Amino acid sequence: MIADAPASIAAVTDSAADDRFLSREIETADGPRTYKLYVPSRYDKSRPAPLLVVLHGCTQNPDDIARGTRFNQLAEQNGLLVAYPEQPQKYNGLKCWN
Repeated sequence: MIADAPASIAAVTDSAADDRFLSREIETADGPRTYKLYVPSRYDKSRPAPLLVVLHGCTQNPDDIARGTRFNQLAEQNGLLVAYPEQPQKYNGLKCWN
């Protein structure tokens, strides 16, 4: 749940809605995995919200796919959360999802 995310996660400043496009990390058995999370301005953490998970293409990263698809704008209009997991090169040389 988003409200329970660690407080150490900081916002990044590389999108039109800097304060809503967050850089996050989750600990897994294989080590930390990073992702970006778009939180729309009308998000109310006391109520469930739909979550869209977007996988980037080979050689891309979450910022690339967010810019190219404009899912953040769609999320803002429709009150969706959007998660963009990042495939590290460690797991695939071209950062492709298998």
